Amino acid sequence: MSKWDMSNFPPSNHSLWKENALKELKPKQLDSLQWHYDPDVIIQPYYEKTDAFFSLAGNANAELLPDQQMGRLWHYLDSITIDTQVADNKDANEIALESLGQGADGILWKLKEIDQSAHVTLFKDIAFEYCQNAFQVYQWGEAEEAFFQRFFSGSFLKKDILPGFLFYDPVSDSDEILRIEALFPQGKSFRPHCFDATSELTSSLSPTGQIAYLLLAFIERCKKLSSAGVSIDSIVDRTIVCVSIGRDFFHEMAKIKAIKVVLSQAANHFDGSKVSPADIKIYSQPNVNTHSVVDPYVNLIRMTSAAMAGVNGGASYLSMPGFDSRNPFSLGQFSRRISRNISNLLRDESYFDKNCDPMAGSYFLEKLSEELASEGWTKMQKIESSGGFSSSLAGGYWQNEANKFQEKERALIASRKLNVVGVNNFCDLSLFESFPTLKRYNGDGSLLSSFERLRIKMEGYLAKQSGQSRPAAMAVFFGDKQASLARYNFVKGVLPAAGIDVAEWVPWSPQHSAPFSADTRLIIACSSDQDYIESGPSVFQALKEQCPDAHIVLAGNPADNKEQLTKAGIDSFIHLKSDFVKTLSSYQKLFGI
Repeated sequence: MSKWDMSNFPPSNHSLWKENALKELKPKQLDSLQWHYDPDVIIQPYYEKTDAFFSLAGNANAELLPDQQMGRLWHYLDSITIDTQVADNKDANEIALESLGQGADGILWKLKEIDQSAHVTLFKDIAFEYCQNAFQVYQWGEAEEAFFQRFFSGSFLKKDILPGFLFYDPVSDSDEILRIEALFPQGKSFRPHCFDATSELTSSLSPTGQIAYLLLAFIERCKKLSSAGVSIDSIVDRTIVCVSIGRDFFHEMAKIKAIKVVLSQAANHFDGSKVSPADIKIYSQPNVNTHSVVDPYVNLIRMTSAAMAGVNGGASYLSMPGFDSRNPFSLGQFSRRISRNISNLLRDESYFDKNCDPMAGSYFLEKLSEELASEGWTKMQKIESSGGFSSSLAGGYWQNEANKFQEKERALIASRKLNVVGVNNFCDLSLFESFPTLKRYNGDGSLLSSFERLRIKMEGYLAKQSGQSRPAAMAVFFGDKQASLARYNFVKGVLPAAGIDVAEWVPWSPQHSAPFSADTRLIIACSSDQDYIESGPSVFQALKEQCPDAHIVLAGNPADNKEQLTKAGIDSFIHLKSDFVKTLSSYQKLFGI
């Protein structure tokens, strides 16, 4: 057998790819293959070796993570909220000890209420030197300072070390920044300086917006602390960057990598500092803004994707909320345990901790990381030249940027150009039997709330109508069977988002009238555009005679013939360009909802 010769397969390049693609696609179709998640970055449909940011000879990406060359290392933190999730400090302590024995590497203490007498009960039997501990506070004042002063002066730190970090970002408050620096002792492996991109504001920014925000905040804080005599290397050693992981798997991986690169570069602009990307420690958690209230089990898949993105991107810390955390009537301990096991599965069954950098070797991810870093840096420079970080905060720049990005996301969800499984597509109408408390929930203003309110409105109506079956649309098809089936499946994916079922489709014939009755409220006609024109008028007229009060909807968008079809008996149209929230709301009204 002759030796395998890879020279028989010469590498492709951009021009060859485009030449062959244009043989099958028109230029406009080629442009449609571009991907625009972040408005400042365009993702191309094809990448090759020359696009790579780093040299891919060997495992070059290991230079970003020299402390992890034998495998990916992350610490999973189970979160415990003091004052809402637990009845008292004793219960919180028991939950913490159970979590540490069931796979958690540490605890994220969410101190919504500061109890100065809680230390002994709350932290009983917790060996702080052997596990990671993060403390999230929501303001900084005398109570918070007294709490930590007592903590460090107590008998909790047996070996005088405290691996973990403070989860509180004073943003640009100089007084708070300096008080925090003075309060937390050096040399305890603790990171008191937090840069928070998980807040409602920062997590609503685009990836490049988040990078620019963190860069500006980091540079400003370095200036304030260095002017107080703190070295840049010390600042970095005592810094944690907290990020939320959004819906886009690839962008979020690349975002974390880009943050590590640009912050290390920013630090090295100060004299005498030698900071590598590996020195930038990242805490990551899922952004629950696209988590479903009406189908919480799907959130387990979303959180698994977010955890994978965080770990692959290079996050050092990971935390997961309960999969039903957006439901004010959460299942509590059960959902926390299931969420915690995501990290256990990634480490113990999927071996994510055995690979240094799963992103290495991907031309696409290398290029995406480079572009996010570059665009974030450019945006930072523009803001710096226009007044700087504090000025941009005071002037509402970041809120405007967040609003613009969120409006774009809402529009994509409302038009179903962005599918959210369980919310605007592939909905499970049986879930409310398992989550009856949701019938009392009216949405919380998240990206998904417009669809969720429709669904919950329907479930609330059914709860009051004892024994009444779920409203259903009748689907009828005629003519081209393939086109009819495609449009029927489209409708069957849309209507359950409002809690409306779609009955099995019915082949039309004047004699086949069993499923239809005089009180039928909603009928969906499914066929091809040509059959709508040729056969439709007689079908629509017969349906109107049989069901005079029914609202007849045509599945499709025959733009040139809408007036003709409306005269023939069609009341409305549903298609890919519909305003689905408005359309589904109108359907609910047909059933008296």
